[in-house]
Amino acid sequence: LERGLNRLAEEKPLILLGFGSQVIFSENDDAVHIRITAPSDIRLERVRQQFNATEDTASQILDQADRRHRRFVSTLFGMDCADESLYHLILNTGFLSVTEAAESITALLNIRKIMQEQPEKIEKPVPSPNGKIHFKNKSEAEFARILDMHQIEWKYEPRTFPVEWDAEGNVTLAFSPDFYLVQFDTYLELTTMNQRYVTEKNKKLRRVRELYPGTHIKIVYKKDFQTLVERFSHLGSSSQP
Repeated sequence: LERGLNRLAEEKPLILLGFGSQVIFSENDDAVHIRITAPSDIRLERVRQQFNATEDTASQILDQADRRHRRFVSTLFGMDCADESLYHLILNTGFLSVTEAAESITALLNIRKIMQEQPEKIEKPVPSPNGKIHFKNKSEAEFARILDMHQIEWKYEPRTFPVEWDAEGNVTLAFSPDFYLVQFDTYLELTTMNQRYVTEKNKKLRRVRELYPGTHIKIVYKKDFQTLVERFSHLGSSSQP
């Protein structure tokens, strides 16, 4: 399967649905991995309409399809297909139209093309202590060290949330929180005391909460790094059996 897909990808552009392609092409610089999702009730209604089925039958179809796909990726690649770190972009079509979702993907592709053709526009990264991740600035590297010191599992910029679109459906504003704390299902965005940046980030934060209900995001000032991490560390230890 992997050899066949890689061979096809060398011959022509591909759009792949399933196949565990987010794992197969995880190290391919030309690949873009998109996860399309929606609230359970909306997915159920779509399946019911597509197959002209009762709610119970639609629920069975959806459950079987989800389990089959999870088992396929888990068995062949030992990965969880729901792992957000496998994707460049996750789109919730419960809040986005087909046009908005398509334009979000197009915007991402355009940005990646610019970065590939004009690498000088990419901000010089700051190496992390373990040498595997490159941060945009020293504050992020410092915060990662504090998290590591307290043994708190984290991911760096694992998800981008489109929050505004123009009349043609192009993404004009998006939010990519700096850190995701796995155990606490919480995103953290670091910021300085500069009021202009704080206002802009608070605007994005409000939009994310409106468009992606249930998403937990906090804005963190540098002066609060240590206090916040110690609080999470205490919560984590108190939840252990």
